[in-house]
Amino acid sequence: MAGLLELPEDLLIKIAQYLDPIDLARLGAVCRLFNNITSDPRLHTYLDLEELGVLFNRKYFPCEKLAGLLRVSSLMEEFVCGPTVNIERDTLALLAASCPSIKSLCLRATDFLEPMDFVSAIAAWSLESLHMECSDVSQLVLVPPARFSSLRKLCLPRCNLLEATVRHIAQARPCLQCVDLTGMRDLTGPALIALLEHSRGALVELLVDGSMLLDDFFAFLADIVSPNFHTLEVRYCDEITDNSLRALTRMPMLRKLRLRCPANFTAPGFTSLVSNTTFPHLVRIDLTECLALTDQGLTLLAAGSPRLQIALLSWCWHLHDAGLVALLQSCRELIYLDITGVKGTTHVFGEALLTIPHVLKVLNAKQCDHLPDRILRLLVQRHGTVAIDYYGQEVGSLDEDSWSMYLSPSYDPDVMLQLHPPHHSAAAASADSAAANAPLAAAASATAGPGPAAAAAAIAPLLTLAPAPAP
Repeated sequence: MAGLLELPEDLLIKIAQYLDPIDLARLGAVCRLFNNITSDPRLHTYLDLEELGVLFNRKYFPCEKLAGLLRVSSLMEEFVCGPTVNIERDTLALLAASCPSIKSLCLRATDFLEPMDFVSAIAAWSLESLHMECSDVSQLVLVPPARFSSLRKLCLPRCNLLEATVRHIAQARPCLQCVDLTGMRDLTGPALIALLEHSRGALVELLVDGSMLLDDFFAFLADIVSPNFHTLEVRYCDEITDNSLRALTRMPMLRKLRLRCPANFTAPGFTSLVSNTTFPHLVRIDLTECLALTDQGLTLLAAGSPRLQIALLSWCWHLHDAGLVALLQSCRELIYLDITGVKGTTHVFGEALLTIPHVLKVLNAKQCDHLPDRILRLLVQRHGTVAIDYYGQEVGSLDEDSWSMYLSPSYDPDVMLQLHPPHHSAAAASADSAAANAPLAAAASATAGPGPAAAAAAIAPLLTLAPAPAP
């Protein structure tokens, strides 16, 4: 251990950067030197209060309890407050004063905040990523437009968002890569075009409500998206027509596609799209209430999307056994299928479920009048698939975590780690770095002991909190 303590401080900090938060907290309790090492701002560039909430069994952090941690976080670049933890206005004010380098802000819980509280904080940073949920963000118009010029990711789902706010952000001419404005039903095409017009070649993900969008917006979208554009989710496609489908021919890298309630699509238009374009990377599709989807269209779609894992096809009334059987045959990685209200399913599709090899985890067959319960019971017995019967009753069981994973809009096994790499993860380090970590991690574990209670005890002095009792 004497040799380890004699290493230069900068080298110890470099090694400690590969430790996860729990090991980092344990390390700080080993000795005064390691306590100083773990208080270095270079090790505190990311803070997730939801992780701390789990560690301390808390749903609320008063400002004075976080002051010690924020004082050593002058280089913090990312701050996350999840939906299970609330903060107060003074915390954001202290964050803005102590952490001038914040580039990514995620607030999914603003119950204790007034709109002006987070507006004042946002005005202090040049953010690259802004993520807020279920909040009144109309006062963002008070933030100088220049503060939004560095934005690459703008996610404001289910927020009280006005078109004037969108146009205000657009004045900064941000080059956006990811945009999520779901829940804003009155968003117009011109406002969205103004927001995205400087994102040419950069946009890879777009999630919006489309009740006010017209075909001209999708023509614009086809011209500006990145060649790697992978996510398009549009709810309430009330006004768009087959002309908008042509835009999809220029998005061959799509992994997630939602076109929900497309009232004006036609069967020939959709069939023409999937007969001329394949989506080999598609893993999730939502065509809920798409009356233009026929057996021929689904057959062609499945043939061109062999990696499809999640298919939401509820209330597609023109589907029958033939299309669904073709889906099973072509998409052998399918794990979730929702055919709620698809009246054309019969025992023919049921028999295919029992004979065609598949890895289906969940089948939602609610209000499928002609799919026998006997088939669903056999499906559970033979394949372990969870089935939802006509009455919405679950046949078989699936743990809650699996339900959440399969139904999460962000579920994509191939790109999840690339888009959201874990922070302070030893898995991200090289073999050499992992080997260098071993002495530090061993020393920390030997001193602080195993389990989250020990980690809470180690970091508690910094937070001035009493750790939660061990379970």
